[in-house]
Amino acid sequence: MGVQIKTYQNIKECSQDSDYDFQAYVIAPELGDRIKNLKNRAFYNGDVQEVQLSFPSSTLNNFRRKLCKMLDMPDPFQNEIALDQPFYELMEFADNEGVMDWDSASELYKDFVQHEVTALTSLHTVDEVDLYRKFMEICKLASVPNSVIVYS
Repeated sequence: MGVQIKTYQNIKECSQDSDYDFQAYVIAPELGDRIKNLKNRAFYNGDVQEVQLSFPSSTLNNFRRKLCKMLDMPDPFQNEIALDQPFYELMEFADNEGVMDWDSASELYKDFVQHEVTALTSLHTVDEVDLYRKFMEICKLASVPNSVIVYS
């Protein structure tokens, strides 16, 4: 199973009958804060951005583990990550579907910027560093009001 991650800007709510780009939702009620600026289950159109990711779910899970390891945090799949921990919005989120609004993306972007130097010295392959930078760019693009990150 894989995951595709896209960023949309200039989003606007539309009807299900129209050509919509995505539906705003999270897979668990406790993740509802990720879409607090959107209507749950509403349909939206927007401008898809150029930076996108597509990879197996295992790649995302390994990346999340590596982020935790580089910051001496517990394994995100063995322990709950505290709300005040870096990358919380990424760690405590589904690995294959859902939406994050611009507030969540902005929090993630701040974490990526704050820990970039550590990541560049801790991540061991070009692919890992590239993934870090692409995630950072996706979060930057989605941190603008009326923007989202869509996992599908």
